[in-house]
Amino acid sequence: MTAVTEQDVERLMEQLGQKADERGLAALDPAERTVLLAWWARGVIGNGGFKYFFEGGSELGPVARAFRALGFPKAAEACEHVDAEVVPEGRAPRDDEARRAALAHVDWRRFEADQLEIFAVKWELLSGAIGRYIENQSQAGKGVRS
Repeated sequence: MTAVTEQDVERLMEQLGQKADERGLAALDPAERTVLLAWWARGVIGNGGFKYFFEGGSELGPVARAFRALGFPKAAEACEHVDAEVVPEGRAPRDDEARRAALAHVDWRRFEADQLEIFAVKWELLSGAIGRYIENQSQAGKGVRS
C-alpha cells in the first residue's frame, strides 16, 4: 500500500464535498464524514471564526468528534467549549431568523483563544492526519471511498 499524498487528500476532500452537496452529509459513511467535517470546519472557522461557522446553522459536536478522531484533541476541546457556551441547550435554532436572533447576543471575542486552537491545525498537519486516518481505515477494512 502506498502512502496517501497531500494531493490525494485534496482530491478526496473535493470528491466528498461534491458527494455531500449532491446527496447530503448523511450519504457519507462515518469515516468520510469524519475527514470531511474536520476539513470543512477548519476552512470555515479559519475564514470567519466560530461566528461564521454558526451562521451556517451547523453543529460543533460532530466537528469536535472529527478533530478528536484525527488526533487534534485541543481543537476538539475548543469546539466543545464554544458549543457549550454558545448553545447551552445543545443546538442552535435551524430557522435562519431564530438562529440570528439567538446568536446576536454572543460576544465572539470571548472565543479568540479557542479559534487559535483551530488555526493551530495547519493545513499540512490536517492533510497528514487525514492521510493516516484513511490508511488506518483501509487497513481495518473500513476504507474511505468517494
